[in-house]
Amino acid sequence: MKKKRTTIFRQLIISVLIPVTLLISALSLYNFYDKKKQLEASRIEAINQLQTEIGEFLEFYDITILELEQEMSADARKFSTTLVYDIFGDTKEILSTNLDSIRTVLEMPEGYDIYVIDTNGVIVNTTYSPDLGLDFFARGEYFINHFNEVWRRQEFMEDRISIEGSTRLPKKYTYQSTLDTNYVVELGIYNQPSIKLVEHMVNRLNSMPNRYENIDSVTLYFGTTYFMNYQGHPIRKELIENATKTLETKESTEYIEKVDGTVLTTEYHYLKMESAHLHDGYLLRVQHNDLKLQNLRTSEFKSFLFNLLIFVGPIFLLILWRAKRLSAPISNLVQKIDIIRNERALEQRVPITGNNEVTELGEHFNEMVDELQESYATLEQKVEDRTREVVQQKVIIEEVHEEIQASIKYAKGLQTAILPSLNDISDNLPNSFVLFKPKDIVSGDFYWFEKHNDDIYLAAADCTGHGVPGAMVSVVCSNALHQALFEFGCTEVDQLLNKTRDLVVNTFAKSGESVRDGMDIALIKLNPESLKLEYAGANNALYLLKNGNEEMDEFKADKQPVGLYTEMKPFTSHTIQLGKGDTIYLFSDGYADQFGGERGKKFKYKPFKRLLIETNILSPKHQEEELIKFFENWRQDYEQVDDVCVIGVRV
Repeated sequence: MKKKRTTIFRQLIISVLIPVTLLISALSLYNFYDKKKQLEASRIEAINQLQTEIGEFLEFYDITILELEQEMSADARKFSTTLVYDIFGDTKEILSTNLDSIRTVLEMPEGYDIYVIDTNGVIVNTTYSPDLGLDFFARGEYFINHFNEVWRRQEFMEDRISIEGSTRLPKKYTYQSTLDTNYVVELGIYNQPSIKLVEHMVNRLNSMPNRYENIDSVTLYFGTTYFMNYQGHPIRKELIENATKTLETKESTEYIEKVDGTVLTTEYHYLKMESAHLHDGYLLRVQHNDLKLQNLRTSEFKSFLFNLLIFVGPIFLLILWRAKRLSAPISNLVQKIDIIRNERALEQRVPITGNNEVTELGEHFNEMVDELQESYATLEQKVEDRTREVVQQKVIIEEVHEEIQASIKYAKGLQTAILPSLNDISDNLPNSFVLFKPKDIVSGDFYWFEKHNDDIYLAAADCTGHGVPGAMVSVVCSNALHQALFEFGCTEVDQLLNKTRDLVVNTFAKSGESVRDGMDIALIKLNPESLKLEYAGANNALYLLKNGNEEMDEFKADKQPVGLYTEMKPFTSHTIQLGKGDTIYLFSDGYADQFGGERGKKFKYKPFKRLLIETNILSPKHQEEELIKFFENWRQDYEQVDDVCVIGVRV
């Protein structure tokens, strides 16, 4: 590919104009981030002031509420005791009693409500009708444990003043079990001074944004479960995670969003209160806009454009003028070089003018072309002689290549002779297929089939290497399997592999060297009548898909080859009872190890297993065709990396 030519003008732009532009940009960015940092520091200071102000008010609020509660507690205890011991000493009519009349008789102050709660946690009688039938136990474990504790203690109990869910007003609740422990009498008490105090708190919180620039709202939450607040500001679903994280870690969090073109930031800050104990988990939410930051960004961008116009424009014009003066003689030189290169016109020369570096460059160019003309004639003769030698060598190489190909094709015929007939396999296993795809003309993979007595032996083997070396090893291993079965009578699959290994190792030992060639194999013995299957494997597993199942069973092989190995152990035999319609798969690693797909990755065993399951609904012959088609589509233009052998048998 022709490399794009640069110019003096472009070089001056790169070496002068671009650094100036980058310098102006860096200064503008520095100025922007410095001012941004000042804005952020100002906002942090404002939030710290908010936290201090709210904290001081909460301490005052807590002390004031505590004083109000002492008076409320004394009155509530008196009324609760009267209800339990005098009014409801006998609870037979507690469900039908008019609690409004009792409230009047006891001269309860305004703001008192009476609730009767049964042992199921349900409000069965109350002066506040909207709560009739309310199920506390359905609200969770906390309420179940709370009311069980009331019944257990059999005494007056009370909660601190807290926010009431429906009215969002401060309310105090007390509890006391009836004498027969069948009910809990609950009092709910509103207190006007505390309500006024809360109204003052809400007004103060709502007015805070008016005193701090770019702060839109301030909300105070309390409680570690429901995030209650007196201001009626619920937490949006997408912000619950931020609020919960702040409570758990006591670290501030923020959530940034864009609304109508303005960036809004919601911050949560944990409010540490050492002197206020009315509520747990105070959380401060501050919402502010980034309008000032956006204005700063716009202002700095305009300043950046102005500086570019003032400084970069004149520099650009100066570079343009100087580049034209310098580039004219050089362009002429380049033009002559292009003519020589494209048309082989060695008579081209450049005029010599001036007295500078470009003049010296032109003189050297003319001298170089003179020398090139002299050597060109000699070079043509050398090329002609060398071409004649190359043609002769090509003829020799082609002859050697043809001899090698002929030998390999003959070796393929020999290897084919040791492979069992596919007709024999299909006659004995009609619902089966053998997918055999060598990488080269000959293969290191082979399949093996024998029938002995009433049993069928079948294997998929992968010998060391591929091509001619692999094929030679496959001949040794195939003969060893046959010899172990028929000469030594090893009919059990584990014994058969053990004896085959001995024969393979002894064969290669005759060379006098330590040869570690051998094979990985999946070997089965199948009785067609009883459908009893025995399996033994060397590094190659066996897959079994039960009829009607959607998951593949895998039987692991021993982690050792059939050949010389560091620690050679006896092979393991697995006995499996098959059922009608079950399918078994034997295979080498060639299919799963093939590179391909969009990313050029290995196919791997998990997708291979899934592919076998998906295509199992087809007949064995059609499944073989689908596996071949998928393999070629996966491989695309990638080279086949190894021999492929896949055998499927449906019983």
